[in-house]
Amino acid sequence: MDKIQLKDLDISLEGNKRNYMPGDTVNGTVSFTVTGGRMEVSRVRIALTCQTKTSWVENPGLRQHREGHTYSDQKTYIHFVYKIPDQLALKHLEPGKHQIPFDFKLPVEDIAPSYESDHGVIEYYVEVTIDETTVDEVQTVKTGITVQAPMRNNLHVSVDGTVEKVFTFPSVGVGSIKMYASVVKKGFASGHRIEVDSFTWNRSSLDATPRVTLYQTQVYMCGERHKAVDVALTDALVGQVIKGSAQGMESFVLTIPDGLPLSFKSSLITVKYFAHLTLDIPYAIDLHINLPIVITTKEALNNEIIIT
Repeated sequence: MDKIQLKDLDISLEGNKRNYMPGDTVNGTVSFTVTGGRMEVSRVRIALTCQTKTSWVENPGLRQHREGHTYSDQKTYIHFVYKIPDQLALKHLEPGKHQIPFDFKLPVEDIAPSYESDHGVIEYYVEVTIDETTVDEVQTVKTGITVQAPMRNNLHVSVDGTVEKVFTFPSVGVGSIKMYASVVKKGFASGHRIEVDSFTWNRSSLDATPRVTLYQTQVYMCGERHKAVDVALTDALVGQVIKGSAQGMESFVLTIPDGLPLSFKSSLITVKYFAHLTLDIPYAIDLHINLPIVITTKEALNNEIIIT
């Protein structure tokens, strides 16, 4: 049997396209050169894969004087193997240059987006493997793609929250304080302005000051273990002081920074956003309200899916 050699193994995507949406088709071509003999087409394996990995280190603390423990997990969300048409799969390739076209249809729903951070990654790639018994080693080449999966459900639903505290210690203060906050919708895109309305009923002897900040929370899973990372995306907007036995209404405008990952939830990684309102109360525990915000695309906002 002649010893086959493979050269110039490569993957090219149609139009050199790298960015895809749910439901899109990934079209491309595998090219290679065969020398030294004939090769079975069935030895060519083309696959589209989506994998996610998480990893972080938890330190036990300085008093234990022990090394930190590493938690990690990984899953394969998608693994599609392209079925080469029978009329081609049964052929033998003569020496020379060859091309095999392929196509993969991305799922329309329940698809995770591409993502990368210090503690986790979700990656998509097309990979070709050629395993020929007369070749010295298996040859593999892969190329990555980026998938966006914007949330579309109930983006124009309003969000609100209420919190109240009663003071019964004369040395601190007496009476009660109640805060209500709302946004007219929860879906926004990068660069959009979020208007947060707050109402405070101060029936206490204490002063109170509202402030609001936009936060991002990243959640990474490993079995029953999880790691949450909170990141402040904007400076705190501080409102007017509300004196005791008074009430106040104030609107804050937060601008969503550009370049943020879209909101998403998967089995190992979740990215979510919220407008965090704090009512600063001197010498007492502050009041807090979190209003969930969904960061998506402008196209998704115009094609919202309403679930009742």
